Amino acid sequence: MVNIISILSGNYDIYIDGLTNIMKRVKIISDKGRVEGDFNEKERRLIEHYTQVLQTRLIFGNSSNICVLLGVLHDENFNGYFENKNIDSISQLCNIILKVNDSFPLPEFNQAETELNTLKNYFGRMKTEFSEERFRYVETEIMYFLGKIEYVLEILEIWFGNFNSLNQDVTELEEYYDNVKGEFNQNALENANNLMKALHEVESYISAHPEDINPGWAFIKLLFDIEKMDNDNYDYWGEDKKEVIFALSNTYEKFEKNHVFIRAFGDRWKFCKVRLFRLRRNIEM
Repeated sequence: MVNIISILSGNYDIYIDGLTNIMKRVKIISDKGRVEGDFNEKERRLIEHYTQVLQTRLIFGNSSNICVLLGVLHDENFNGYFENKNIDSISQLCNIILKVNDSFPLPEFNQAETELNTLKNYFGRMKTEFSEERFRYVETEIMYFLGKIEYVLEILEIWFGNFNSLNQDVTELEEYYDNVKGEFNQNALENANNLMKALHEVESYISAHPEDINPGWAFIKLLFDIEKMDNDNYDYWGEDKKEVIFALSNTYEKFEKNHVFIRAFGDRWKFCKVRLFRLRRNIEM
């Protein structure tokens, strides 16, 4: 867990689909581990260190974008607010935003009880201002950079805000397909309903991450396990068996369009269709 948080804090490409869900999952596990005493003192210190590194990278790495957006919004140069300052925390950024607002008040902006919520309120009001006609020419570009700031605030909320990880179940995020480990959870094979949901999850994931080969490997293993169940107990899911096998075939056909899997797994991937044929042959067509 310490190594995973270290990797997340040092990952410079934070604008990745699904990263917030991964961070929620890691936060849940790390918080529960600390409460239940799974980490020693050194590990606890390292987790705290890497989460602070993450905060620094998120704030400092976006300070120039924030400075530019403020300049566009108020038609002023705000370099003096940001130059020669180590803006690397929620608190420091909030102080600067409040100073800016003292001189250039943003309509209907309200300071919140926490610094993070104050920032969320400010950039929310900023987004409303940027939707006005006077910014129409550059609206797409403005919203692109503002979207990055909103994404950063979402991640900061997970680690430093009101995201209550201790009241959430790890399985809420990836109930049947674990995109961190790249494999199906054991509960996917408990019954036909779970398997159908698992296939839906992995299809949704691969549509957003077409270059990730892990779902392909997970599907290969899943078919192996299903065929073993079929050989051990022909009537393993009763009347639902036929529906499941057709669902597996449909998922395979969708994945087959992804040439990443074919290149990565070669004969293993082609053999999936042989397994499916054998499964289909064992049911009434």
